[in-house]
Parts: sequence; C-alpha cells; structure tokens
Amino acid sequence: MNRYIIYVQRTLAVLCVGMFFVMPAARAALAIDETGSFFVQPSFDALGRNEEKARFVKESKRAYWYADVIFWDTLNRFEKPVIEEALDEVAQEFDDVIFPKLTTFYGNPWIPGIDNDPKIYVLFTPMPDTVGGYTNRDDEFERTEILDSNQKELIYLNSEHLSSFRLPSLLAHEFQHLITFNQKDRLQQRIDTAWLNELRSEYAPRAAGYDREYRPDANLAIRIAQFLQSPVDALTQWDGAPGDYASVSLFAHYLAQRISPEVIAETTVNDASGVASINMALEALDRPARFVDLFVDWTLALIINDRTVGDGRYGYNDNFITIKRPVDHNFTRLSALAQSVEIMATDTLDPTSSKLYEFASDDKQLFQVELTTKTSNAPLRIVAIEYLENDGGIRVTTIPLNDDTAVGTFNPKGVDRFQLAVMNTTDKQQKAGFTIRATTIESTIPEITTITPTEGQVLEPITLTISGSQFDPESTIEVSNAAIDSVNVESSSTIKVTITPQQAGDLTITVVNPNNIRSVAPQKIHIPELPTFPEGTLIQAIGDDTIYIVKGRFIRAIDGATISLYPHLSIRGATFVTPNERDGLQLSGLIRADGTEEVYEIDDTGKRHWLDMTPGAFANSGRSWDAVYVINHAELDRIPIGQPITS
Repeated sequence: MNRYIIYVQRTLAVLCVGMFFVMPAARAALAIDETGSFFVQPSFDALGRNEEKARFVKESKRAYWYADVIFWDTLNRFEKPVIEEALDEVAQEFDDVIFPKLTTFYGNPWIPGIDNDPKIYVLFTPMPDTVGGYTNRDDEFERTEILDSNQKELIYLNSEHLSSFRLPSLLAHEFQHLITFNQKDRLQQRIDTAWLNELRSEYAPRAAGYDREYRPDANLAIRIAQFLQSPVDALTQWDGAPGDYASVSLFAHYLAQRISPEVIAETTVNDASGVASINMALEALDRPARFVDLFVDWTLALIINDRTVGDGRYGYNDNFITIKRPVDHNFTRLSALAQSVEIMATDTLDPTSSKLYEFASDDKQLFQVELTTKTSNAPLRIVAIEYLENDGGIRVTTIPLNDDTAVGTFNPKGVDRFQLAVMNTTDKQQKAGFTIRATTIESTIPEITTITPTEGQVLEPITLTISGSQFDPESTIEVSNAAIDSVNVESSSTIKVTITPQQAGDLTITVVNPNNIRSVAPQKIHIPELPTFPEGTLIQAIGDDTIYIVKGRFIRAIDGATISLYPHLSIRGATFVTPNERDGLQLSGLIRADGTEEVYEIDDTGKRHWLDMTPGAFANSGRSWDAVYVINHAELDRIPIGQPITS
C-alpha cells in the first residue's frame, strides 16, 4: 500500500489560543532505557491508543530518540542489532545533514522551544501502513492550554520505516513542519494552508540532498506513482490523501526547477499563506511569473514533459521524472464521424485541477472544438496540444475564452494525436462546469507539397518558395526560430517568403489561412551549426578591422592597447572568420573586474555604467550572466565611468 505522511492540525479555534506562547523551565530527559508516557493520535496509532509508553533508546547531538515499548521490547535478538544500527545511522544523518541543511534553507525550529531544551524529540511508534509520520502542533503548547500536549518539539515516525531507505526523507519532511510552526505560526502569527505547508515538507528531502537519483523506494518515485493513480487531484485542496501529497510534491519540484528553490524557502518566512504566499515570494525574488501562470505551465509539463518544446517550460530537468499525465477521456476517432456530427462531453473541475481529453486524428476533415462554460466568468485555461507526425514535434496553442466560449479549428493533416487540456486556475472554492463539442466541418485546407531551398545559414536572409494548393491571398506564415522579413502570396499555389534564421537547427514552416487552419510543411529547412571557438579566442572578420574576443556564444570588441594588458593574448593570434560566422555570435558589453561583484555595461561611446540592480532584475532585463566578461583592473581603470543603470 502507498504510504503518505500526515501533518496534524486542530481547528482554528484551538489554534488561535496558541498565539500566547509561554517559556517554561527545561524538563530533563530520562536516562537511557527508561520509559516515559506520550500522548498519540488514535487515528494514527496502529492500536488506536491515545497514550503510550516509550523507551528512551538514544541521545544524539540534536535529538532524543524514543521507541514505543511494545515495538522495542518485542524485537528478537536478530532484529534488535539491525534496528539499533539503523537508529544510529538516522540519528547521525539528522545531526549532520538534515538539521543543518534544512535550517539553512527554511530557518530554525523553535529553539529552545516549549520545553526550554534545544533538542527535539523523535518517537518511533507503530502506525497504520498508510502513515509515514506526523507532527502535532498541539505539542508546542502548555497543558494549561491543551490538555493532551506533549509539551515538546516532537516528531512521530512509523516504526515500520526504521530500517527503510526512505526514513531520512520522512524525517526531513516532518522536521520542516516544526520549522514552519516557528517561522510561520509563531513568528509571523500566520497559519499557512495545509497544501503549502505540505509542499515545503515534500521539498524538504530534496533540500536535504535526497531524491536526486531514481530508485523505486525513494520518496519522489513513490509520489510519482501516486500521482499517476490520481492525476485529477486538485493542487490546493487538501484531504491528506496520497494524491494530495503527490500533487504538491511534483509542483514543488517544478517550481524549484522552473524558477528557483528560493521561492519555496521564501514562503516559510513571509506573512502570507497559500497562493498569496507564493506570489509574495515570487515578487520578493523579482520574478514576473505568478501562481496562475506556473500552475498552467506545470499542468502542461505533466502532460508533455519535454523540455525541447517551446522555451523548455513544459518539462522537468530531472531525467528520472519521466511522468506523462494519463488522458482522462478518449474521444471517438474523428474520421468515424459523418459531416457535422458532434461528439460531446460534459464535465466539472475543482479549483486548481485539470482534465485531459484526446482526439485520435486523421487526414480527412477539419474539426472544430468548442468549449462552453456553465459558470459565469469561469477561471478556465484551455490549451490544445498537437503531436506532429513528420518530426515528432509538439505544438501548443492556447484557445482564448471569450463570453464563456472557446472555439478552435484544427487541421488533422500531419497530426498524429490531438489533446485538449482544460484547467481551473482559481484556488477559491469555485468549481467550473463546462461542455466540450468536437465537430467535423467543411473549410478550405491549405496544402504544402514542396519548399525550396531546404538549407540556409544563421543570420543570413533566405527566400523560400512554398508550393502547394488552396493558399489564400491573406495567408500568413509561421516559422520556428527565424525572423520573417516578407511574405508574398503570388497565387493559390505559390507563396514566396524571406526569412532570417536566428539559430542553427531545423526550421518548421506553417501556412495559416484566414480561417486559422494551419498546414505544416513536410520538409524542414536545415540551418547548420556555425563553427565554435574556444573561450578567449581572438577573431577578426574578413574585411573588418575590429578584433573580438570570444566567450561562449558571445563576443566583445577589444583594441590593441587592451590586448597588450593581457600577456597571453596577441593581435597576431587572431583567427580570421567570415562575416557570417562573426554575426552568428552575440555582441556583449558586460564586464566585471576580477575579484569583484559589480557588473558594468559599456555603451556605444565607450563609457561603463554600473548595473545597479538585483540579480533577479538583471535576469528579467534580458541580460545574460554568460555574457559577463571578467577583466583585469588595469583594463577597468582605462574605461571612463558613466551614470549607473537601474533597469
């Protein structure tokens, strides 16, 4: 049975009482092998108890370790040495890895805490198979306030996991809850939403250094399997089910990879909760994205999971997160439909959840997809995903929702599969009902037969002749990774288009008729890679007196006087290149002196301007850290200073 972790919260009425914190005198721990009483949650106890005896079995640098007497005292002479060794290992792991890494990442738990003792307590006790562990915030209060408080910073772990590979991850997960109580509940006087609290705990193993390679019993691998069993689970609605943990875990890892792990850490210390906390964290880090945008992109990443699509946002960086969200509803193959016959589905979405529909495509007829909402001003996002036949590419198109209706028309030619993702983007208690209709229609489909030529050069204009049929005088052209300079529809069978490729690779050409029907060319335009130069190479284009120094895909102009400041460089060592090879590299004016952090930008007059901005603002400005050249102080002193730049 899949295991998951439960974070215990009492009602808001009880939680509010806890805003009055008391610092009692320290309570001495027991001697090793002595027993003490602990209150436990009956629903999380294998025997249904509300109190148990536990034996003090180990003390480490940062924790006291206890085990339920029924569990511990019934271990036989073969089991006990194994369990004791496992306990020694996890105690050392907590002291040396989990505690320092998570306190650095999230902040400290309450130290010295309700018991005025800097060490926490960890209790191993039998639990149902479905429970990995839990914390109870009631334990952070005096018994004068909550009668069954243990009056300790206390983590409960399922004794079944004592010798499992997953144990450090479970411990890291629960330790984050202790940190959140201090950082959020106690210091910010803010009780976070359960889903965001659990999101931080699901990322805690990664922050502690775990879940970085695949194995089936790792925490993240288990979450992936749980997600595939419940892919429609709402992200921000929390019932404590395995699918809830799976969703927040996968969203946390996407958020960290897409934006930064700092976003997750920042939600621990700001004074907002839930979605507002994530948006506040993004703002604090100067990131323009907001929760709604990230929820949509994450949903599509679960479906597509291919970083070669678009700008890379539709996939995970981790090679072992190979998840592909299953389809919720497969429609009949469209070629089986008579003209204008509909196929229809009616559905409802919970907040921050999605549904995925698939149409098996064919080459015969256009089809139109129409989604009509039953909810006024429904916060829905509708995205079409087309899987292309000729190159295995994927096309992603947002279908706008206007007056509660979204309509998209699609050409099945060259498309292997067609999917429609529908997302309810609100985190409020607002369900969204809708109806989907797919209808075959009569319309003019542009047909591309050939394109010539089929090769070009980076940054060098090329005129293409597109031959085919049923082109419209108002037809437009779409080209991947190229600037379109001009389009001339000469006839219904010929289009001339001039493009300038922006980078190497294979370009896809699409003709779009005014009815928004697309036709993808069967051939690709191949743009070969330009020659690469080792970093620090001096180059000079034929017919140009300017010398440049190479840094990756960037070049910076450098004169003879400057070259003389670097003994390892020589004008005679410059490599002659073609103007096209030079223009395939990007010009940079960014510098910083060796051993300093201040980055300057050199303007057209040769003055340097300090970039007075945060790292986040630098990245959002379109500048690249890869374009920053490290120069010596002698060169820096030669460059006159201008006014600082703040944007």
